Amino acid sequence: MKKSLLIIAVVTSFTIAQMPKAQYQLKMKTLSKEFCKRDAKSTLCDRVILKYPKTDILKDNISKVLEYEIDKAKKLYDKNSPQENLADIEPSDSIGGMDWEERLDIKLFDYAYNFVTVSLFNYSYTGGAHPNSSLGLNTYKPDTKEPLKLKDIISQDNNSKFMHIAKKYYYISEGLLPNEPLTKADWFDNQFTLSKNFAITDKGILFSYSPYEIKPYADGYTYFVLPYYALKGIISEDSPIYNIVKHSFKKPIKIEKKVNLSNNRGEMEISINSVKQNRLQLDISLELYQDYRDIWLSVGFPQFRRARYVKSIGFEYFNDVQEYPAGSRIYNNTTKRAFNSFYLMEEAHRHYYRAYNKLFASWIINPPKSLDVLCMEFRVTARDIKIKNLTEDINNAFLDQQGFTSNRVCIDL
Repeated sequence: MKKSLLIIAVVTSFTIAQMPKAQYQLKMKTLSKEFCKRDAKSTLCDRVILKYPKTDILKDNISKVLEYEIDKAKKLYDKNSPQENLADIEPSDSIGGMDWEERLDIKLFDYAYNFVTVSLFNYSYTGGAHPNSSLGLNTYKPDTKEPLKLKDIISQDNNSKFMHIAKKYYYISEGLLPNEPLTKADWFDNQFTLSKNFAITDKGILFSYSPYEIKPYADGYTYFVLPYYALKGIISEDSPIYNIVKHSFKKPIKIEKKVNLSNNRGEMEISINSVKQNRLQLDISLELYQDYRDIWLSVGFPQFRRARYVKSIGFEYFNDVQEYPAGSRIYNNTTKRAFNSFYLMEEAHRHYYRAYNKLFASWIINPPKSLDVLCMEFRVTARDIKIKNLTEDINNAFLDQQGFTSNRVCIDL
């Protein structure tokens, strides 16, 4: 885009990963008790709640695990006294002004390859700025009463390799380039660690981090899946997941993402599929809900400097597609300055766009064999019909390496 253009940014916003959901929705039972304490100024109540699933319709190996966890929870529930919790508290002195609550929800999180994973969601508010919560995942192999630990799955000899592979797939899930620090994904520091909470699922080992574990409270829950095929060669025969890993395989790449543009300005659909040999086809459709003087669809390749690995194979309703190799002069409307780009950008342009018309663009990508992860950055930029009415929309923006607000997708090659 040339320096003379006046633009507003219509930035895509991918959903931030929150708490992973249980795969099974069973009928629940609820135990609840409450005590309220009053003084001259106010009333403060404390509630203790336990929710757990009915197990009568489940297979014996599943119901036994759930009942074991439920029995432990019931003992803690019986010991938890709302009256004792408020014994030394004056209602008018309680910080936050809300009633107290302690809740435990037990669910059958997953059942895969005869492994049973139980989720234990703990919620607690006992005054203060906000409640606290955590999600525990306990995974059991058949006929055991102790949940698996990581050391049961991976031998000490292969632990460093396991951590290296886990870090790779965590980076992919967060859209981080291999050389970027974890602090870019809001980690407190740059030291990768694995959560103790994991589940054996049909897609891989799911790791879940609770608020404050690696990131600030506002980031909520973080989770990612480590596929079994990535663990071939480092899982020993005595590991409980050896046969799962042995018979796993990597499927052809097929990614479909439907992205709502921020402030409900439109939507974009991204499709990435394996084609012949090592090539990928990237297809993007874009639809906006109002008229614009100009629209630009930009795809950045932070691992490429030239277009030798990327080829435009068609566009519909766009006027043209331009290549901007590393070193191209690009203007950043936010910083109000031009700079030499650091890496390749492909950009499709439409002049005088009419609302609700779908635009399409496609590329073939043939990444070098040296890459095992490919990252792409997407953004949509528009110039309003009324030049004077300019606003900048950067909701949930990701600041890419070239200083633009973008969204990034990384895939395992």
